[in-house]
Amino acid sequence: MTVVGGCQYIRSEGGVTLSGGEVLLQGPFALELLKALKQNGISTAIETNLNVNYDTILPLLPHIDLIICDLKIWDADRHRKWTGSDNRRIIDNIKALSATGVPMIVRTPVIPGINDSIDDIGDISRFIGTLDNILYYELLNFNPLGGSKYIALDMHDNFKGQKPLNEERMNALYETALKNMSRVRIG
Repeated sequence: MTVVGGCQYIRSEGGVTLSGGEVLLQGPFALELLKALKQNGISTAIETNLNVNYDTILPLLPHIDLIICDLKIWDADRHRKWTGSDNRRIIDNIKALSATGVPMIVRTPVIPGINDSIDDIGDISRFIGTLDNILYYELLNFNPLGGSKYIALDMHDNFKGQKPLNEERMNALYETALKNMSRVRIG
């Protein structure tokens, strides 16, 4: 992974993915980088939480081949509690991006006790299942390795001691999502 101008990017045989932090907070720089990549025949993707004004995303669209985004929690109040903002703008952006035809992968990091219920995954997958540009929906099992970041930042870790969901539980969530759309993965 390389960091240039505050944006992280990963170069693979398939192209370059701009990631973050949040790549869309570096909009002008990301736009210039995406343009240069496309001019050189390199495929491009962004990894984002989509919690920005749509006008920030719009100029980048002609230069993006894939959007990877997270939709963490369907309920706006719970989303605000756990992320600091509600999810209305994220959902609106996902809807608007669906109309553009730019392929998307939508992911949900599954956190024990937060969004690991059949209802949570059912609500998100029902919404995603109505969109035309979704390559697939990915359920990302909880990863406790972020705990060291809380220590380094001298912050309280609400998830200290949590473990990834077991295979049976992840499969149940997968089956729930599969009822609402045909392309689901566990990551």
